[in-house]
Amino acid sequence: MKDKQNRNLVITVVVLVILNLITIFLLWMGKPNHEINDRISGDDKIRISEMLKKELGFDDKQINKFLELRVNHRKKSDKINKELMLIKKQMFDEAMYKDNGVISDSLLNLSLKKQAELERITFNHFQDLKKICNKDQQKKLMKLMHNILGPPHPQRMDGPPPPVANNDNFPPPPRREGSPIPEQ
Repeated sequence: MKDKQNRNLVITVVVLVILNLITIFLLWMGKPNHEINDRISGDDKIRISEMLKKELGFDDKQINKFLELRVNHRKKSDKINKELMLIKKQMFDEAMYKDNGVISDSLLNLSLKKQAELERITFNHFQDLKKICNKDQQKKLMKLMHNILGPPHPQRMDGPPPPVANNDNFPPPPRREGSPIPEQ
């Protein structure tokens, strides 16, 4: 009786460990990446067109340009996301099959470069989107994006962006009471 319980317990633990590993693997790899369709479906096109007309006051020419920009951005970003997925698979293999517990610098750097490229593509997409807007539409776009992404930077919405500080220009962290004054 006890032997049967132990065997059932061992089988249950093994099955749970396998299920946990599969779950971790799926979480690490993300959801399946389906091929994008070069064309936007009719329902999506209508929905997007109505939203652009209502929220930004786009005309038909601007809507068509936006849809073209959207498809191009999606193609570029999907390509990079696929490359990132391959890098993550390599990282997973290193984590699972190497005993040193250290990620290779080359994989980490490659991942960071691909992520930076993805951010650059998105930034350029917004620059292209801005170009098809008139000044009033640009302000509406900025408000719309801030509604989606969060509140605007605490400066005027129509002013230039604040300068980006490089690492050398950051002020030192505040000194805690009782901590020694760092030597300069």
